[in-house]
Amino acid sequence: ATPGLEPNAISFNAAMAACAKCGEWERTLELFEQLRATPELEPDVYSYSATISACEKGGQWECALELLDELRAQGRERNVITVSAAIAACDKGAQWERALALLAELRARGLAPNVITYSAAISACAKGAQWEHALALLGQLREAELEPNAYTYTAAISACGRGGQWGRALALLAEMRERGPAPNRYCYNAAVAACERGGQWQHALALLDEMRAKPATAPDVIAPNAAAAACESAGQAELARGLVREALDHHDAGAAPAPREGPPRS
Repeated sequence: ATPGLEPNAISFNAAMAACAKCGEWERTLELFEQLRATPELEPDVYSYSATISACEKGGQWECALELLDELRAQGRERNVITVSAAIAACDKGAQWERALALLAELRARGLAPNVITYSAAISACAKGAQWEHALALLGQLREAELEPNAYTYTAAISACGRGGQWGRALALLAEMRERGPAPNRYCYNAAVAACERGGQWQHALALLDEMRAKPATAPDVIAPNAAAAACESAGQAELARGLVREALDHHDAGAAPAPREGPPRS
């Protein structure tokens, strides 16, 4: 620090936000503890939000919830941004029940969850194969006159796939084609994986053809591998071998990733 100048809460918050953005959760926690230990200074809601966000990026869901509990114990306002970050941390930790409890608490307090909040909760449900909860949240999002984005749909499709609901997964993809937003590679990957789990090799191949038809959704290794597994399970060995070769070609070519709007694997 510059001689004669002492850091204040604003500078601590700025530093923590910068570290959180870079995914340096341990450094963010160190700064948070320094702020707490500095005489005449104390963390505010922004300090907690930055630190909880850092914990989310670092997959430290337990730490995120502990910080949120501290805010509650101090009687401080927990805003949508802070709780959304905690829900996202629960998503990373596959803690779908905790994510739903936080979302319910937000609504009970009269605070309006945003698309990010709902999407993180739906993604947490996907990791727990809770397709009914995921679709219920998608309905709540629409009732709140919010528009689901590609990440939201990817999470919902993934939830349906993991819950054995391949037909519902394809219905969501069809809805995207009709109403928007346009499905991206992650949406298709999730849908192909749903078909794999449901033994729907023909649907998986049809989706793969759709992906190949558009440069923005050109397959990486995930969809061909999932389609190959579906074909293999259905006794379509020759098709499976061709798809495995395609996946290897994409891997060797280092296929450029699509824009990050959804989980890489359902």
